[in-house]
Amino acid sequence: TFATIGFAPRVERGVLVGIGLAIAVHLYREMQVITPAERNHETLTVRPKGVMWFATVPQVERSVREELATERDLTSVVIDLSGVGRLDYSGAVALRRIIERMSAGGVRVVVAGIPPSASGAVRAELEGYESA
Repeated sequence: TFATIGFAPRVERGVLVGIGLAIAVHLYREMQVITPAERNHETLTVRPKGVMWFATVPQVERSVREELATERDLTSVVIDLSGVGRLDYSGAVALRRIIERMSAGGVRVVVAGIPPSASGAVRAELEGYESA
């Protein structure tokens, strides 16, 4: 509203400023994933919160790698997705690639709590890693 007043009589410029700000705020919020982790003996449990898509999965990977680097005796990682608001296919593909890299390094990885909103394609992509 302030931009429309400031750009008067060219109100459409103020509307475009508002649209641009709304897009910027939306993208900022979409890029934020909080990744709390807790350790229980030799298992690291990671509970990401936010939206998981290809651009935010590296934040989760970075968090797990930092924990694995400092705690060398960890043998398994549980990625609990129950706090994820949305998980799209691109995020699932990126997550699967990370899981495969950790598995190749000798770390057992389990995915838990895939959101009910996730499509069948997402579930198929993570098949074999999901816990019961």
